[in-house]
Amino acid sequence: MEANTGKRVAMYIPSLRPGGAERVTLNLAEGFVEAGFTVDLLVAKEEGNLLGSFDSRINVVRFEASSTFASIGALANYLKTKPDGLISALTHANVITSLAVKWARYRGPVIYAVHSTFSIEVGENASRKHRLVSKLVRSVYRKASRLVTVSSGVAEDLAATLGIERSRIRVIFNPVITASMLEKANEEPKHAWLVHKDRPVVISVGTLRPEKDFETLIRAFKIARQAKPSRLIIFGEGDERAKLESVVFELGLRDDVHLAGFTANPYAEMSHSDLYVLSSRREGLPGALIEGIACGLPAVATDCPSGPNEVLEGGRYGKLVPVGDVSALATAIISSLDHPIDIPKESWRRFERDHVVQEYAELLFGEIGR
Repeated sequence: MEANTGKRVAMYIPSLRPGGAERVTLNLAEGFVEAGFTVDLLVAKEEGNLLGSFDSRINVVRFEASSTFASIGALANYLKTKPDGLISALTHANVITSLAVKWARYRGPVIYAVHSTFSIEVGENASRKHRLVSKLVRSVYRKASRLVTVSSGVAEDLAATLGIERSRIRVIFNPVITASMLEKANEEPKHAWLVHKDRPVVISVGTLRPEKDFETLIRAFKIARQAKPSRLIIFGEGDERAKLESVVFELGLRDDVHLAGFTANPYAEMSHSDLYVLSSRREGLPGALIEGIACGLPAVATDCPSGPNEVLEGGRYGKLVPVGDVSALATAIISSLDHPIDIPKESWRRFERDHVVQEYAELLFGEIGR
C-alpha cells in the first residue's frame, strides 16, 4: 500500500488487556502507521499487559476513565478534534462510540467491528446491564453504514439475529499475521518443556474463561496422553485459573499439563510445539489458531460458531471436532500427533496485516487506500 500521509485514523478500545480483539486493534493500528497514516489509539482505561508493546509512532490517547461507559465524555471531546476516520471494536465500545458520535456531532466515517457471535454473546449474559447494552447495540448495528464482522459466520448470525440484510455487512478478516510476529516465531522458546523437549508438546493460547472450554481440552488430553505420551501447555490468564488447576490436580496431570500464564511471545513457543488445539465453545475469528498454523503447526479445533471452520477451510488445514466432545477431541489429538500434516503458507495469507489494512482503508476513505 502506498503512503497516505495527512489522514488521521482513530481507534477506540476499552483497555489493553491481552485479549484477541485488543491484539487485533494493535495490529491494525501498526498497519495503518506503516501505511503512512497518523493513528490515535483511544484507550478508555490504562490497564493491561499490552501497554508499551507496540509501535512508538502510535499516539496513545488515555482517557483514564473508571469504566468503558465513563469514557463517553472524553471520547466525545476527542471526536470534536475531527479525526478523518474512526474504528471501534467490541460490543460495549461500539455502543459508547455511537453515543459519543451523536454527542460530538461527528460526521466522519465510523466502522463498527463485531468480533463475536452476537446471538451467543447475548444469550450467555442475562444481567440487566447486559440486556440494556444488547438493546442499544441492536439499534447501533441496524443504523450503521459501515458494519464489519471478522468472519462470515459472525456476519450470517448478526444478519439473522438483528434482521439486517446480509449485503450490508462487510466481512474483513482480522490482521493476525505480521512480519514482526513471524520474526518472533523464529526466536528460542522459554518454556522448559520446549527447551528440553523429550516428547511431543500440545499447545493452546487464550484467556482462561468459560467460552474457551479448556476443561474439555484438559480432559481430552488425559485420554490422548495415555495413547501418546505427550505434554500440554496452556498460555493465558483469567478467572478460571483456580478451577482449571483443580481439574489438572484431580486428573493427576500436574507433571504433564502446565497453565503457563501470560507470555509476550507465544509464537516462539508455538513454533517449537507439535500441535495447536482450540477447544472453544464460541469464537469470532480465532486469532491464536491462525497464529498456530502460521507457525507451521498442525491444528485441531472445535467446529464452534464462528471461525474455526473458515480458518481450517472445512478441515483442509486441520481436524474439526464437535464442541464439548472430550472423546472426539482426544481422538483428533492422537491422530494429529501420529500423522502430522504440512501446513502451506496459503492457509494463512488471507490474514496478513497489509491486506486487511487495505480493506479497512478502502471502507473508510474509498480509493485513497490504493
